[in-house]
Amino acid sequence: MRCPVCAAGYHRSCWEKNGGCASPGCPMNPASQQPQAPQQAASQEPQPQVAQPAASQEPQPDAAMQAPQQTLCANCGAPLKEGQQFCDKCGAPRSVPVTLCANCGAPLQDGQQFCDKCGAPRPQPICASCGEVLSPGQIFCPKCGQKNMTAPQPVPVYDPGAAQQKARKKKKKITAAIIAGVSVLSVCLIAVIIIVIVSVASGGGRDFNKMYGNIALNDWCEIAEDGSWMEIDTNPLDIDDYMDQAAYYAIQEINEDLGFPSSLWQKMVSTSAINGMQSATTDKYEVSWSYHPDHGMEALYTMID
Repeated sequence: MRCPVCAAGYHRSCWEKNGGCASPGCPMNPASQQPQAPQQAASQEPQPQVAQPAASQEPQPDAAMQAPQQTLCANCGAPLKEGQQFCDKCGAPRSVPVTLCANCGAPLQDGQQFCDKCGAPRPQPICASCGEVLSPGQIFCPKCGQKNMTAPQPVPVYDPGAAQQKARKKKKKITAAIIAGVSVLSVCLIAVIIIVIVSVASGGGRDFNKMYGNIALNDWCEIAEDGSWMEIDTNPLDIDDYMDQAAYYAIQEINEDLGFPSSLWQKMVSTSAINGMQSATTDKYEVSWSYHPDHGMEALYTMID
């Protein structure tokens, strides 16, 4: 059973033996309900009053007032000074409530079911709103939802492993941002190449150096000195499963600039190694191409006299 006032737990036989609660200061403690001395019977003769010294008439201060309760850290049990907001030993905040033994008042650590000093069981918390018995550490009442203000709150503890994991996640985000930035720059470079191709082609001329001299600076483009032919290689270094995106889309733009039909591009991207060398012509230009998984697509443009 439990004390209806302070919720301290007892065996029924102990409750009956004590005549109530044994918790110091509890109203159900028989020690706090001692009857006062009966008044003298009216039939007795009044005793002469003897003047007492002034010092003896002063009221004795209560024992609880003589020894103020020491505030202890809820996490490690270290004493806290007045006004101290954090524990000097473990860093826990002062606001975390401390559970005390109902019998002797000794502090109980989180999860400690019996007092180390007197052996009394840990008092089980009761909801202040509806009286429902709460489990140790339960923050909210399952019956009415009222918050249990006596439940110990989690104390933040520095975890080196968690800090390192957070740093790794931050590094991954930075890496992803760098990759995204490089991708954007690549797209911008492709756009610049396309603009250059279009602007140069619009100026006319039958010399590939004059028409596409700017893209010849890339390692995937080669133009003859006399400007009679131009070769685009999407994998100039023959890297397995690799394709230079700028070279890949440059072929599509060159096809359009030289007057080849859009269907040619679909035919080129559908070419496999088994098809061998393919070709197509207009009234002014001829393109020959081939594809191999290890070498990528290679397109050779020549002029027709």
